[in-house]
Amino acid sequence: MMRISTLILLFFSLWQCTGPEETPHWETPRQEAEYWIEKRKGLHADSRHAQYYLSKALEADPTYANVWLERALPHLQKGEFAMGFKYLNEAVRLEPIEYLGYRGCARLYYLHDSEGALKDLIELDSLTPNFTDAPWGRDIYYTMGIAEKRRGNLTEALRLFDRSVTNTTKERGEDWVDVKVFLYRGIVKLELQDAEGAIADFDRGIFYFNKFMEAHFYKGKALKLLGRPAEACDYFTKARTFLNEGYSYSNQMYAMVEEVLLEDINQALETCR
Repeated sequence: MMRISTLILLFFSLWQCTGPEETPHWETPRQEAEYWIEKRKGLHADSRHAQYYLSKALEADPTYANVWLERALPHLQKGEFAMGFKYLNEAVRLEPIEYLGYRGCARLYYLHDSEGALKDLIELDSLTPNFTDAPWGRDIYYTMGIAEKRRGNLTEALRLFDRSVTNTTKERGEDWVDVKVFLYRGIVKLELQDAEGAIADFDRGIFYFNKFMEAHFYKGKALKLLGRPAEACDYFTKARTFLNEGYSYSNQMYAMVEEVLLEDINQALETCR
């Protein structure tokens, strides 16, 4: 009995020292929202608890655009595009300069909506004069060029790829150009029957990344167009080797615009012999 009484006294002493947990006090709705976002750290983005904390953040401050983006991401990654774009559209409405580029890329790569992507990217470009945006970490003119190529506007796509290469080279040096810009510009030139110009671009891509599988494959196609089948076969063979080693720019979330599959390479090898 004495021992139980002692424990009870100890408990009340500790409670008096520490007191009950105080309800957090926030000066602004944004502070409360950031409190809930902080509690979300370390949780899987799609977990029930993570989504609960995001809901609490938006309940506190529905003008917090980045939280709307965070709500969108798990849905976009799972292919739940209606719900994902519902949240993403709200982020764009609140902060267009910050999120128009993200939505443009999402439209292009997830929905294959070239028209919608260009609308967003052109609007973003107009809102940021004298500044080169880089949605999804890619030069905006490169992404616009891909959208124009998908629409079949090859001359406009080539102009945009040229602008991307020129701007990046001028500002940072050619080694900062995304190698995929050389690839796509080369593919456009190839479709415009400029095989020599295409090879020059594929060579620039290979120079900066010697296991650039897609560039080897398309260089083979350009060589074949020039009537050099033996050389073409060599590049198709290299492309197959690199693909088998796992070198490909496509991923599980979205395929490249000009995805190269093993069956494409095998078929090319059959026709160049």
